[in-house]
Amino acid sequence: MWSVGERLTERGYPPRYANARDERGHGYLVRIGKIMSQKFQQRHARQPMRMSRYVDGAVRKVCVYPAGDLDLLDTAIEEVVGAPPVIQTT
Repeated sequence: MWSVGERLTERGYPPRYANARDERGHGYLVRIGKIMSQKFQQRHARQPMRMSRYVDGAVRKVCVYPAGDLDLLDTAIEEVVGAPPVIQTT
């Protein structure tokens, strides 16, 4: 099960994008979460599951998504913050 912040980190976006304490990061998380919730509800006709995650210095309930919906999550992320950064290998 993936949260928006976990997926941002996994895909290599800067840590501030998944930081709820950062004003820009908080805005990204909220916008992505709203888009993803709508996409999930369109596909499954139900609300996404919520689980406890450590966010902003405390354990909080956040929406999480199964691996089968990562295509939706990745699309929602890219709609808000663009394509993931390219990691250079030498």
